[in-house]
Amino acid sequence: MFNKNIIKSLLLDGDYIWCGTSTGGVYKFHIPSRKFTLVYSFDREKNIAIYTFYKDAENNLWIGTTADKGLVKLSPDGKITNQFPYGKEKKEFVNFTSLRSFLPLNAHTFLIGTRSFGLYEYDMQKGTVLRCNMSETNPNQKLENNYITSMVRKANGEIWFSTFGGGIYLYKQGTGVVKHIGKKEGLPNNEVYAMVEHNNNLWISVDKEIAELNTKTGQIRSYDCFVGSETLEFTPQGVISLPHGEIYFSGSNGFLSFTPGSLLKNNTMPPVVLTQLTVNNKVITPNDDTHLLDSAPDDTQTLVLAYNQNNFSIAYSALNYILHKQNQYAYKLSGHDEDWNYVGSRKEAFYTNIAPGKYTFQVIASNNDGVWNETGKKMEIIIRSPWWGTPLAYILYVLSALGIMFTIGYYMYSKHKLELDLRMKQMEKQRMEEFHQTKLHLFTNFSHELRTPLALIQAQLDLYHTTEHPESTAVAEETIQMVTEQNERLSKLVRTLLDMSELQTVSRNDRIEPHSLIEEVLTDLEPLAQEKKVELIQKSQGAGAKAYEELFLTGSDILIYRMLYNLVENAIKYNRENGSVTVSAIRKKNEVVLTVSDTGNGIDEAFREQIFEPFFRVDKSRSRELGGVGLGLAMVREVVRVHDGTIEVYTNKHSGTTFEVKMGIGADFEKAV
Repeated sequence: MFNKNIIKSLLLDGDYIWCGTSTGGVYKFHIPSRKFTLVYSFDREKNIAIYTFYKDAENNLWIGTTADKGLVKLSPDGKITNQFPYGKEKKEFVNFTSLRSFLPLNAHTFLIGTRSFGLYEYDMQKGTVLRCNMSETNPNQKLENNYITSMVRKANGEIWFSTFGGGIYLYKQGTGVVKHIGKKEGLPNNEVYAMVEHNNNLWISVDKEIAELNTKTGQIRSYDCFVGSETLEFTPQGVISLPHGEIYFSGSNGFLSFTPGSLLKNNTMPPVVLTQLTVNNKVITPNDDTHLLDSAPDDTQTLVLAYNQNNFSIAYSALNYILHKQNQYAYKLSGHDEDWNYVGSRKEAFYTNIAPGKYTFQVIASNNDGVWNETGKKMEIIIRSPWWGTPLAYILYVLSALGIMFTIGYYMYSKHKLELDLRMKQMEKQRMEEFHQTKLHLFTNFSHELRTPLALIQAQLDLYHTTEHPESTAVAEETIQMVTEQNERLSKLVRTLLDMSELQTVSRNDRIEPHSLIEEVLTDLEPLAQEKKVELIQKSQGAGAKAYEELFLTGSDILIYRMLYNLVENAIKYNRENGSVTVSAIRKKNEVVLTVSDTGNGIDEAFREQIFEPFFRVDKSRSRELGGVGLGLAMVREVVRVHDGTIEVYTNKHSGTTFEVKMGIGADFEKAV
């Protein structure tokens, strides 16, 4: 009769095993004699099946059933003394007819697993039923299936429960689910029937296989040596572990019993090989256009990558073909990973955005029975720095920074020095201007003081020359003539000084055509030139040129005439016989350049700055011979100064002297052009 019943649940009780069947019968199995005895039968009830057992301290047997019986209590005398068909808490209804597993949490609180409604805590004293917290938002706390098949409290206090379709879970009272293990983590199947603890590991019945779970490491080992057994159609909660080590799993046709130590173990360490390299999502093959591999990845000791090839993956495999799906792997990239990455049966390592540097990739593997090859396989990986990240580049950065700092410092120093020099020049210019004005003021005052006595002397001399003096001697006449000449010279000097003092007051807004002005000066000095036998030559740019080449000045026509007159006059006076004087005027950008060149004896370089000083004479005897007062060139420089121009003196190709005057064309003319 028993052979026709399907065993749904098991409970070890000394030398006996309590057996719950699909037909509602409760049996006791005597282990030494291997005989079954019927204890109680729900034959009078329809659709009764026994799915779980629990024996309390008073030897009451708690039985989880189907149909209306739900959770019942069988007393030692063989009578049903109590029943709990349902429970309520906060208007939540729990149908105990779906009860599948039963586990005590303390003296009066039980963990109940149902077929369709998940997990509940039942307080016998309070008569309350609370559904365990299963988070809908946290994947680690969400049940993938509400069909609870079995529960186990390990020796260390851990509570594990299994589901039919969702794998197994670690449960913590007051918190709920804290860990999930399924097919993804290495289980042969998510349809778990029953679990039992043996030697700190969980032995699990799944569809047609037995699995062993190391809850500490997460390693799972499967055993398919029972394939073909008539008992392999396992039933939920139907498992026990005997004290001597034998494990019983219930099934559709009795028990499956075995001793874990008797199961064959694969002790061969599996070799590990590198099977594929992928860089930037491109599979790399030997001698392809990337030139990263000269041979297969497994034969490559060192892999050199560019800085922008730092996204890569390495595939690997353990050469174990016995239940190869149970091979386990771990890898580490030394220099990047602090610890090993245990990835279960995954056969590829992925890395992204790895910094330039030198690394060592190592992968180790275990076979189906957890025997690890700790040496595994290694590959050195070098990721080159970009050119801007090399030590030489950083040296250049430092040198560039120093160069920039030096440049900025030098610029600031130069700017400061330039400002200081400019300020000093301005101060010097101001000082010279003040000194010059002082001199002119002194000369002016001196000139005014001399004009009256000179005029009186000249009047007396004129009166003397208009009358006859028969008594006068030759010596007296010679003296009178000398006084007359010197008086005229002094008068000329006074007039010149007064003219120089009035230069600032002369208007300088005339539009001057240098060509015409030069012609006028040369015409006026032609008699003197003929007397000295000196040729006058004009090379000025005329008014007939193109508009942009027209030659004009803005300034004082009188003063510039006086300047040119003095320069040409000196060039004639100090020239040699049959010499020449060349006067030219040309435009260079926004300036007019006036030059006066002679063929005389030239001026010593040591005197070229002094000749513009008042009353300075290179050859004093010759100056007296020529009748000069020593203010001609001083007048020239003053005219140039008030027109914001410049004057230079140098020796020309004829060994004579050239005076070069540069003046701006004037803002008004510049706008017109």
